Amino acid sequence: MLLGLNLPTVKAFGETEFWFALVKIVAIVTLIIVGLVMVFTAFHAPNGAEASFANLYNDGGLFPTGPMGFVAGFQIAVYAFVGIELVGTTAAEAKDPERTCPRPSTPSPSS
Repeated sequence: MLLGLNLPTVKAFGETEFWFALVKIVAIVTLIIVGLVMVFTAFHAPNGAEASFANLYNDGGLFPTGPMGFVAGFQIAVYAFVGIELVGTTAAEAKDPERTCPRPSTPSPSS
């Protein structure tokens, strides 16, 4: 699947990136809305737990074992997004991207 996404043209790659990002955003917004509905309707899970805002600060709050879990997760997220987005940003900010951004070198016919 990864090879199939990288073989087509740049336009197809950009279009695919757009639709995958849109799916991700829609999923996040949907999860937030469903969570808020569950809290405001006092949803009860089968084990008897109730959805409420108190779950945000019960049992130690957002960082029950300290902030290092957040730091580690943040580091992984930054690493995951440093790739293609950085190249796109660089090309968009450059005055002359065709000259400034290097191309992969191709071997010369004599070598």
